[in-house]
Amino acid sequence: MSDYGKLIDKQLTNAFKKLDSLMTTATFNLKSGEDYNFSNAEVTVTSDKDKTVRLLVIQTEQKKEVTYKKLLMRTIPELDLYDTCSLGGQKWNVGPVIFDSGATTILQVYRG
Repeated sequence: MSDYGKLIDKQLTNAFKKLDSLMTTATFNLKSGEDYNFSNAEVTVTSDKDKTVRLLVIQTEQKKEVTYKKLLMRTIPELDLYDTCSLGGQKWNVGPVIFDSGATTILQVYRG
């Protein structure tokens, strides 16, 4: 990593430390080995693991019966369509990555 990259990383670490009182903890349930059975419309998962991440909820939006949240975080686990997120005692579906700078990521989750 270049000196400039190290400086950016250090400043981001400082910024996230200062935001710590506003941040929350989310647990991503990461699934692997997914297989879709077309005959009974079920997904079979061969294994899963949990990854806990500190993040900041930067936006919550209600559209009809679906609630969306945008989450800002430093590190993001490798996600796919079947992964879920436990946040605030509720289970959320993982949506698209809205922004990824390589240093920070904004991820959308939804439920409803």
